[in-house]
Amino acid sequence: MYELLTGVKISGNLTFLKDEKVVTQTGMIKSVNHTTNGSLVFTVLVTIPDGDYLIWNTTTYYWHNALNTYKLLDNVLTLATAIASGNENWETESMLHQKVAELKDSLKVVIVKSENYRTRKKDEPIKPIEPIYPINPKLPVQPVYAGSTEEPTISTEPFTSIVTITPADEITTIALNPEDNQKILEINHIAITPVEVSTDYATYKVSMDITVSGASATNVTVDIKGTELKYSKNIGAINNGETITVESTISGRVYGDYEVEVSGKIKVTYQFTTEYRTNSKSGLNPDDTSSKYSIRQAVEGYSSTIKLQYDPTKNIDVEVTTIPQSGNIEEGDSVQFKIKVSNLNPFSVTGNYSLKVEVPYIVENNLIESKFKEFTGSLSLQGFDYSTVYIERINYPKQGTYKYEGYFKVGQYYKKFNGTIEVKPSPDGDSPRIKITPLDWPSTARRGNTVSFKVQLDSTYDDDRDAKVELIIDDKLPPVQTIETYVKGGSSTVLTLTWNVPSAFPIGEHSIKVKVTSRPANSNNPWDLEASETKSIIIQNFNDRFGIKLAAYPTELEGGGEVYLQVKAWNYDGSSITVKGFIEFGNESIGIEAKIPANANGDSIITPRRNIVGVGTHTIKLFLDNYDGKPNGKGEEHWSEVRVEVKPMNGTELKQVGFECDDAKFNWNGIEYKATLVCRAFVYNPTQENIYLNSGGVKEWHVDNLDFADTLSSSWEVEYPNLVQSSETATIIFRNTARTGLMTLEKDLSGAYVSISLKYIISPQNGNDITFTGTDIINIKQDSKDVIVDVGTNVILVGADIKAGITILRLARNGEVVSALKNSWPYIVSFFRWTWPKLQN
Repeated sequence: MYELLTGVKISGNLTFLKDEKVVTQTGMIKSVNHTTNGSLVFTVLVTIPDGDYLIWNTTTYYWHNALNTYKLLDNVLTLATAIASGNENWETESMLHQKVAELKDSLKVVIVKSENYRTRKKDEPIKPIEPIYPINPKLPVQPVYAGSTEEPTISTEPFTSIVTITPADEITTIALNPEDNQKILEINHIAITPVEVSTDYATYKVSMDITVSGASATNVTVDIKGTELKYSKNIGAINNGETITVESTISGRVYGDYEVEVSGKIKVTYQFTTEYRTNSKSGLNPDDTSSKYSIRQAVEGYSSTIKLQYDPTKNIDVEVTTIPQSGNIEEGDSVQFKIKVSNLNPFSVTGNYSLKVEVPYIVENNLIESKFKEFTGSLSLQGFDYSTVYIERINYPKQGTYKYEGYFKVGQYYKKFNGTIEVKPSPDGDSPRIKITPLDWPSTARRGNTVSFKVQLDSTYDDDRDAKVELIIDDKLPPVQTIETYVKGGSSTVLTLTWNVPSAFPIGEHSIKVKVTSRPANSNNPWDLEASETKSIIIQNFNDRFGIKLAAYPTELEGGGEVYLQVKAWNYDGSSITVKGFIEFGNESIGIEAKIPANANGDSIITPRRNIVGVGTHTIKLFLDNYDGKPNGKGEEHWSEVRVEVKPMNGTELKQVGFECDDAKFNWNGIEYKATLVCRAFVYNPTQENIYLNSGGVKEWHVDNLDFADTLSSSWEVEYPNLVQSSETATIIFRNTARTGLMTLEKDLSGAYVSISLKYIISPQNGNDITFTGTDIINIKQDSKDVIVDVGTNVILVGADIKAGITILRLARNGEVVSALKNSWPYIVSFFRWTWPKLQN
């Protein structure tokens, strides 16, 4: 059957009934086509000598239930072997009756086309016709795989079929007669319906359809045994062609965490009348003579996963910090808020965050009031992962205690948080000055529109001052607006500047600077520079549907390290927008895809992390469009970039500035599943001299998934450079090999997120050993391509000339769908003839 599946030219026996005789002839299988509905189309070439001529016959067959036949042969073989081995359980025999009846119907084939050709024996064989597909709408066929793309070569010596004709006995007639329909009861449309679902348990019920064909079924009973469920019902009789629906009672409580697995078996036992005892004179069935019945049992399994009610925010931590830290903030400081959300659940979550920050502002006459400014966005976190969001800087011109509050929402559940920050007064002895605080600065603007910038001026002078405030775009003079105002000593004032964005102004990110100069009131003294504040603004086309900006935190590193990236987005369309593109790191890029919420106003839609090493300025570029994610002029395209500067680090020994591990991807190598785990440590030399290395090795290592730990080798291969040059970064590579079997991979590993920690030692030539520890989180993956897996065994049953083989040939994995193709074919008719007498006995 392997040759049949792969389309290799093979010979086979064709057995059929003709004029109550069994005709068997050998033929060459010339082409095989698999279809999407589990059927098979194959063409057979048969040659028959006729004097000096050969008759060539090409016949194309359509086998509708091919895939199901493989499974049924396996079932029948298992049950028949059990009975032959001494299993006398009546259920085994009744199940075998059911499976053989199903097998009988599944073996029917349809002759699609048959043609004959007559040639002289010395002529070359003609090329058989290509198979055609049935047009019968009841048998839909969509070719998806051809076993051979080329016509297999055939010998110039003609293949002569061997034909044998024998009388058909009763069993053979039953087996080969396609008009002899079987009496079958089928279980269809099994459904598992949750009834009560709580945070720690669930109940359910099972329903199914039962259909009878061929004859009426009697003494029908249904038994269901499963997880916390036991149900039995006597149906009685079901008429031929009738379908009834049966629903179980409600199960008991099934307890679990996050979700529960329920499974069980449905057994339907029934009888068909196979023979009537009749009165020879009347032909009637006397009341005192019973009929002969065939007891059968249809068995189907069920399984389902029921998600329990669960509050994922119970295992979510939210930490809010500031730069500078609270307690070190002074009047006039610009404060960076940072939100770190940690998902301690074993599964991924997606949620929305909100942070409201109390911000002071001046009403009039130096009267300070405050209001809350809200920042929102969304985050997607893998299991046991975290993400950090950086909020735009906020200026605090006056001392005091200021509140913040917020939440992280997942579905209907909230994780709330709150806190305060302390702003200290400016140190005594500072020179008097006028400070500037941005109050309301837009981050985007459109061509042809007017945009406003509100600022607050705070004076620490004792005397009154004249102030000049200038709005400057991209550091280009003259300013687009200049306002002269008057600021009282020790007080504050608020003013608004405006800019009419030219319709042809370059699209992209630009800088906005507000500069303040002052001089004594009512004087002609030169203007003294007091302060300036610079922020960025993104200019969009008037008809743009969305805008983007790439931000990095931090933008300065010593020696290198991890950088948090944020892709911020603005939606001008009012409906959700799907965007695609990439983030480019020098010569390397990663593809990204996300949705921009309908109300996005600077929301973070993607928050990746990246190790940046190597002294110098690193440019990171972002591209997104709403078409295909490629910069080809199709769709609405946007670019943004950010620069991260890596400065030399001071020190006397090597420093670890980054650590990362690749995801582990398992592939089948013919014997087992194998994955190479690769981790990299980035080590920086802050000294003025080159450092030579003698050795490097792993001292100890840990992973938080015991199943994955069992697959790894106990030793690591370490690759390190001979030297690390002054003010340069070197890469140390660690490799390990993971090996596992299919069951462990599918059940325990595939898709899991695993934390890895490596403690390693570096030995410089002229110095003491240095120990570093690197940690990262990886995702375990499995190759999505088809792999050949030999997980079966050949089973040979010998009875006269009867042989049957079972081999699991191919396991095809596509995403989360796993299907096994079970093949049990060498001689179908012979095998059927072998099993049928055992059922009669």
